[in-house]
Amino acid sequence: MSHWQKSKLNLKCSLEVLKRALSHIMPEWSKHIQVDPSGQLSIYNSYDKETRKGYQIKIPYNPHGTSTGAPGVRWADIGIRKNEDGTWGVDADTRFLEGLRNLDGEIRMEVAMMKEKAKAQLKGFRIVSEDREGDVKSITMDVPVKDYLTA
Repeated sequence: MSHWQKSKLNLKCSLEVLKRALSHIMPEWSKHIQVDPSGQLSIYNSYDKETRKGYQIKIPYNPHGTSTGAPGVRWADIGIRKNEDGTWGVDADTRFLEGLRNLDGEIRMEVAMMKEKAKAQLKGFRIVSEDREGDVKSITMDVPVKDYLTA
């Protein structure tokens, strides 16, 4: 029996955006995230000795007592692959991710925040702060008044 849970992220974004989102969610994973646009990465689950192939992103698990994988990722690698419809699929054993219970929700929220910040920047708005309360993230921005007076 596999301990990976498959899920579909209902979002479309580039591989680079997804990698940046993962780095924002868990900065300690940044140096461990592996990327292969051709989808040739394999993931491994040490609990049931299962290997799966065909991933564009791999976050390797960290065997107990070592520093070879991403901190907090226990027992199984995390794999992310592009679906035929352009969305992303995640295979992860979320029961053993330390400090992260809802990986899919975190990814969706971070990509949405990145999009909002990019739109604000294009409009010349200045990001003042970012806050989080539970599952809600918010951005405070300075909006130049002259933009609305001349519109």
